[in-house]
Amino acid sequence: MKLLPPHIFQDNRIVSMAEKYRKVDPRFWKDEKIFKMTRDEKLVTLYVFTAQANRIGIFLFSPALAAEDLGMVPETFRERFENVCQALGWGFDKGARVLYIDTWWKYNVPENRNVLLGNLKDVHDVPSNVFFNRFYNNLTYLPETLHQTFLERIPKPYPIQEQEQEQEQEQEQGAPAPDVSAGKKAKKEKLRAEADEVIGYLNEKCGKSFKFSESSRLSILGRFGEGYTVDDCRRVIDAKLQDEYFQANPKFYRPETLFGKQKFPGYLQEAPQPKAAAAVKVPVLTCGQCYWLEKRCAEKRGKVRASSAEGCDTFSEAAHE
Repeated sequence: MKLLPPHIFQDNRIVSMAEKYRKVDPRFWKDEKIFKMTRDEKLVTLYVFTAQANRIGIFLFSPALAAEDLGMVPETFRERFENVCQALGWGFDKGARVLYIDTWWKYNVPENRNVLLGNLKDVHDVPSNVFFNRFYNNLTYLPETLHQTFLERIPKPYPIQEQEQEQEQEQEQGAPAPDVSAGKKAKKEKLRAEADEVIGYLNEKCGKSFKFSESSRLSILGRFGEGYTVDDCRRVIDAKLQDEYFQANPKFYRPETLFGKQKFPGYLQEAPQPKAAAAVKVPVLTCGQCYWLEKRCAEKRGKVRASSAEGCDTFSEAAHE
């Protein structure tokens, strides 16, 4: 099935926005992930495939324009769009406004080398973004006979550029910026591991199956960049498990909702304070002759005894047994 993209009027004539057809595979409607979507989410998915998409699966995408085209309130569209990206594993670089669909070649296989060369011209309209390195290395669904053409035509991204792009996006989202130094890189990996710990806790407690991906980590890393901790995230999860509104709307048990920049501080404020650990009282046994307390150490069964007789003129070993 082929759908025509939206059209605009220019100089009293109809001009296709891309002057190209867009394909929608009939298997779309039978896909399990699509089947579980709401009506609005299916509409958003179809819109992405047929409106602003290009021929290579990595393209500029304007949520504001999409909301206007679909007649949705921007906040509503943003929520539906995030759900679709989460369900289908799409990546969206908010800073560059670039959407990346990594399974694009699976359903849009170029018929031959010349078609691929024509398609790859679209890459020149895509601004620098955090997904270009993945796009360059993703040959999974592209026929092997076209690999060489693809790699020769697409300029290989430099690792340092890719890292700088990730830094810019994470700074935009409030996440800690990585650095090329070994120490900064290690810190970044530590934060990612802590974010994965939060995702794992969310999956366990809420019966979810979120992937340990950059999109899942993004909002969590953003809160880490503001000084919040893993324990803070756990407290919010635990609190919302008891929240009647969340219980009635389990779809909101997701990273972007629980750890969003605007609502997370309020959620944490509402969460019960952790109980302080009870102080452990250790009985102090003193020497009856000099009450020497300066050097004592805990022993088994709660006994406390002087570690040595140094500095004590009347130390009695027997008094500390």
